[in-house]
Amino acid sequence: RLYWDRSHYSKPEAQVCALALSSTVYVGNLAFSTRTIHLRRHFEQVGPVAEVHMGLDRFKKIPCGFAFVEFRHRIDALGAVANLTGTKLDGMLIRVELDAGFKPGREYGRGTSGGQVRDDRGGGAKNSGRKRQRSEGEGGAMGDDRQQTQRFQPPQQFGARWESPSIQGQNA
Repeated sequence: RLYWDRSHYSKPEAQVCALALSSTVYVGNLAFSTRTIHLRRHFEQVGPVAEVHMGLDRFKKIPCGFAFVEFRHRIDALGAVANLTGTKLDGMLIRVELDAGFKPGREYGRGTSGGQVRDDRGGGAKNSGRKRQRSEGEGGAMGDDRQQTQRFQPPQQFGARWESPSIQGQNA
């Protein structure tokens, strides 16, 4: 299942094309105490990291539980998806998904109120106690308005032990 980022891609196909070329991963379920250096160290186990962009609360400018990690090589991004999903970072089991690439503005998440999705789904602090009304036939947490596509599956060549080609050359 792919989240279609309507604010940055006009069509799901445009996002899928960007995914096919991307060397960026989305990292979710981060501890709010996680910092850029922690992410860089964790992800450099897979391969050289070019950039780390922390997700920020739009108003407070503090980390809010997600980040984008851009690798120097696409194959390392695929290795991160295959091997770092479900690993622990700062006490949290993280989620790693291939992402279509960081664009300015995406560090503020998908929520209209400046935080993560949970702000708009009834779980955030800015909800002021109101409960979200569910309509008949509405989907679960993902909702019915999401574009459904095949979830990214890493190529079979990635085994339990992944080594970046760039790191393999250093070990020789």
